Amino acid sequence: AGQRLSFLELQKRGLNFKWKPAPGIKRFHMVLQRQDTGGLKSIYDQKVQANFVKLNDLAPGKYIWKVASHDEQSGESKAAEPIEFSIDELPRLEWADNLKEDYEYSTPTPTLAAQWKPVLGLTSYRYRITPEGQAADANGWKATKQNFFETSVPEEGRYVAVVEALNSQGLTVST
Repeated sequence: AGQRLSFLELQKRGLNFKWKPAPGIKRFHMVLQRQDTGGLKSIYDQKVQANFVKLNDLAPGKYIWKVASHDEQSGESKAAEPIEFSIDELPRLEWADNLKEDYEYSTPTPTLAAQWKPVLGLTSYRYRITPEGQAADANGWKATKQNFFETSVPEEGRYVAVVEALNSQGLTVST
């Protein structure tokens, strides 16, 4: 099954891949793949001149990496045995059982409100609202310092709300 790594820790420092080179070899071919629903997806596939690679922004999931020596005269050697590891999923935000206040009022524009349980030590969140069945706008995030939002929506209907907790560097640490 391989080693299990914390997504939160990897966001802070990245992941270092290192191997012991064969004598006289100064060039390597490093491959990292993530197990996806359709098989293995290539994440990194490069020839490098050092016996290490540092990668950042790896998503949660199961991975396999391998390295081969690369020599200009003899070409590439057979790759070393693949190494498996996994990156844990992000912790989940918990929705609150009820909103901060009960209120009722009439406006010409529909309003959507949601509240989630605060994450200890975090005071920055972002959210995005998308009509159900539509693709989310990657730039449609709105920031908030509270564990609550209230926003108008263009029309009545069903919406999907996505909320993320952010650390002090603005990196997502919970969804």
